Amino acid sequence: IGKHEKGYFINVAGVGFDAEVVNTTNVDLKFLTGSFAYITSVIWNLIRYSSREASIEIDGKVFQRKLWLVAIANGQYFGGGMRISPDAKVDDGLFDICMVNDMSRLEILKFLPRVFSGGHKNHRAFEVLRGKHIKIEFNTPTMTQADGEVLGYNSTNFSIIPKALKVIRNNFTST
Repeated sequence: IGKHEKGYFINVAGVGFDAEVVNTTNVDLKFLTGSFAYITSVIWNLIRYSSREASIEIDGKVFQRKLWLVAIANGQYFGGGMRISPDAKVDDGLFDICMVNDMSRLEILKFLPRVFSGGHKNHRAFEVLRGKHIKIEFNTPTMTQADGEVLGYNSTNFSIIPKALKVIRNNFTST
């Protein structure tokens, strides 16, 4: 389970482009439904959003980057089946901090479809670090979301709570 300043999340939180897409879909495009709403929101945000300078502190170590987004991933998937963090493990007690570094809008258009399969993993602009405590500060107000819920514009702190959720499963196998 992940914790942020306003509550908890199970899967993936994001700061930047992905959160702007969620916000635009929920606020400005609520009259549209399904995939069409998200595709429209992606196009709209590609036009108006741009990468931003950020300071990311992971377990006390600080990184400076120009980013489109940061995804704080406990699970592998977000945003309607995008496999943003192909190597994430929900039970390892660590976040995969996935950063999409600066690239042109045309490169983003080529990059996004690869995220559905996890094929973006080796792209030069994609970077993954791992950690338990993350603080993100952008040089301009930047939208944040957690599990698809918009949290607003803020500097954001995230912490993982290892082994916080007990999952019971049935070992029943059918023949």
